[in-house]
Amino acid sequence: MDSLVNTQTTTGDLIRFGKVAASIFEQKKPQSGGFPNYPPPITGLLSDVGEVQETRMGLERYYHSPGQAIMGQTIFIDGPILSDSVHPIWISLYLARHIGHKEMQIFFNTPGGQVAAGLAIIDAIHWAQGEGMKITGIVAGNAWSMGAVVLQACNPRLVMPHATLMVHGMSGGGSGDAREKRMWQKLENTYMDYCAELLASRSHKDVSYWRPRMEDTIGEFYVGAESIEEGLADAIIGQEG
Repeated sequence: MDSLVNTQTTTGDLIRFGKVAASIFEQKKPQSGGFPNYPPPITGLLSDVGEVQETRMGLERYYHSPGQAIMGQTIFIDGPILSDSVHPIWISLYLARHIGHKEMQIFFNTPGGQVAAGLAIIDAIHWAQGEGMKITGIVAGNAWSMGAVVLQACNPRLVMPHATLMVHGMSGGGSGDAREKRMWQKLENTYMDYCAELLASRSHKDVSYWRPRMEDTIGEFYVGAESIEEGLADAIIGQEG
């Protein structure tokens, strides 16, 4: 992870990162674990779109069409949020930052997924924001479970008229002896505390409102304007008229 935030990266490193991101993006290997009815997640941007060249003005990216330029500033989280989702997004944001992009869009259509993976994506978004980038989140479809939490790291948070957000508690846990189970319970509580604090900070509702929902496995669904009323989104886009 340290290599992904090294400001002394060379042009060759950036191109290599781009090729790695592209190869991960194009992989179609089956996913193990949960969400068996979903195809492999498409996460990250097409990082090899355009050409990276070093000039006297620094690193510059050349695009062959306006469409490529748009793709170069777009990340898609399409499918489950898994550990394989994290690396391409880190690379995409890192590359975009060093190429000089000031804004990125993240499109969400996800049923949620692993909490640790989602928190790593949140860290990546916060890192990019700390570097001066504007990260806009757009829900086109669903942002359920951990997807709704990751959306809260974006600013602004936009939803399509029929986009659906869902918030619920965490499930799973560790196995082993009593000591190991206590360790996993402590970790889950830390995760739930952080998610509740993030939701509270963006929704302007107290942590005491969100923390019990982190333990309730029955989800609350919010469609379109309902997500704005709940404080989980800022505006609706794509409306007619």
